[in-house]
Amino acid sequence: MAKLYKDFLNKNVSLQEGGKLTKYRKTVHSVVGATAGFPGWIPYRILRGLLQKCTKECHTFDINTPRRQRCLLSCKLKALQKYRRALEDSKSICDAMKNQEKCYKRLAKEIWHVDRQINKVKKQIAERF
Repeated sequence: MAKLYKDFLNKNVSLQEGGKLTKYRKTVHSVVGATAGFPGWIPYRILRGLLQKCTKECHTFDINTPRRQRCLLSCKLKALQKYRRALEDSKSICDAMKNQEKCYKRLAKEIWHVDRQINKVKKQIAERF
């Protein structure tokens, strides 16, 4: 998994069969949405661009090409990793609380959920690119 992820970042990953189909499906849906569903697509993309940092960074009005998908997944992965580091750093806050054990359990549970999300995004990256 780590090798696939490093190759993804270097853009050297060969497309797998499932990833190839997903890549073209998303592009076709984006083109159809931009042309046939024009009245709904523009406000949708505007809202996403206003509310989501990753959408804004990866060009709000671009067609859903493999380059844009790679950008969105990379951005999502970076945000999850940043959140995980913040959770790790917040362990010191539990030391100052009355019920330290409960605080540590909640943090561990949240870290576990974030790790699952990170692995899910890495898997998506490996499958698609």
